[in-house]
Amino acid sequence: MEIKSNNTVIKPQGLPSHIEDLYQKLKVEFLNNRTNSPDLNVLVIDNIDKVYENGFQAVFGTSFFLKKGEFLSLLGPSGCGKTTTLRAIAGLDTATSGQIYINGADVTYSEPIDRDITMVFQNYALFPHLSVRKNITFGLDANPSKIGKEAKYYKEEKFIKNKINNLKQIQNDIVNLLKIKQKNQALLEKIQKHQAIYDKLKNKQSKKALSLFFKINGW
Repeated sequence: MEIKSNNTVIKPQGLPSHIEDLYQKLKVEFLNNRTNSPDLNVLVIDNIDKVYENGFQAVFGTSFFLKKGEFLSLLGPSGCGKTTTLRAIAGLDTATSGQIYINGADVTYSEPIDRDITMVFQNYALFPHLSVRKNITFGLDANPSKIGKEAKYYKEEKFIKNKINNLKQIQNDIVNLLKIKQKNQALLEKIQKHQAIYDKLKNKQSKKALSLFFKINGW
């Protein structure tokens, strides 16, 4: 890949043969298994590109699909297009080309509010001066005493009355997920942590957080 002085990325004309073979194999598998049926695929990303006005191309011909109940992780080095892809799915950015289907509907050019999708950012959209309970009910015009059936999961963690700035990193993750669930929206979850934070987490804590995630979403 060549990067010019103006930060424009030039897509290479050719790939190593073994990479090209793998790419073609995955593309064929994708095309053979793709379906627009909402009963099978809740998300279809079909050959999307994203090129910004300054000529920088962040996403190159990305395609994948997600069936109902599946959990997907996008892996790759910094700057490879993971966040841009998620922003395109959520409608925060518009794909330059390609299509995005959610539950069988083409939402490529739909507004974010019409997609019933929520994106959780690396920098949490939580209010540090409020308690966990008030963060979850903020903006819902709801009685703070009625935080939904998920309250038992908060009580298990015993931090429902804590201030956000007193929570551990892993507890912030849980609050974010429960906040989304409380709004009754479909979940697009992206938690991108520094590796150093994960290294400090005990395996038991990680498993507990993941277990809570699946409980909350009924998987």
